[in-house]
Amino acid sequence: RITRVDEKWLVSGEDVKQLRDLMEKSDKDPSAKSELDLFRALMQDRVDHSMAPARAMKNLMSGTSGKVTVRWKVNGGDEQETVLNRADIQVAPVERRGATLVLRALTGAGEALKRELSSGSISEIDLRSGMVYDPEEIRNVLGVLAQNDIELSLSNEKGFPVKEIFAKGEWQGPTRFTLLVDKKMAGGLAIIAKALAEQSDVTLSGDLPKEPYNFVQAFRLADGTGYTLVTGLYPKPETKEVAQAEANNE
Repeated sequence: RITRVDEKWLVSGEDVKQLRDLMEKSDKDPSAKSELDLFRALMQDRVDHSMAPARAMKNLMSGTSGKVTVRWKVNGGDEQETVLNRADIQVAPVERRGATLVLRALTGAGEALKRELSSGSISEIDLRSGMVYDPEEIRNVLGVLAQNDIELSLSNEKGFPVKEIFAKGEWQGPTRFTLLVDKKMAGGLAIIAKALAEQSDVTLSGDLPKEPYNFVQAFRLADGTGYTLVTGLYPKPETKEVAQAEANNE
């Protein structure tokens, strides 16, 4: 979560929740009032020098010269800060390194993959570089790399189906390949790896993350901000609800 861009702060619901938690804490424990007073003063300063999320996004994504200072925190941890150089940067969805293709399931990955496969043979596809992905490209990538049609059923946390992904297998290569994976892969890339590995002639090198994998979609709001949401899990989690439903069907 980005907390500051240059000299402007981004105040979020997490800050408000922390303030309310401290208020409840001080009601029960008067000794915590000093902690509340310090945080309230900090919040007042941040509100006085704050910036709307849409403006912050524009500042971060505009311009190709100069520098911008960014402060952020991950999962409630300590804040970190760095200075970024503005530049025009293009991240390719597919990058060839000899007989290895580095695949990032970004927008256009399916078409880029087709072009690279037509230009030379491959022995490995490296999925370890992608921490983010375009969910619409999951189907496209599976279609390019699968020999046979693939139909995946995404489930909710209770194990019931909520979404289907169908990919028509188009792979025409004479030999198959190894998928390079690791435990830090994003859920969408792990879905690609597992679905392809279930075809017997595709092998994995490395360990996949713990199942099930999150299928995450991004949604944009009118003010320029947005949010990500887990809209499905793969493979289906084993739950008591599903087990009971299957038993009733039998």
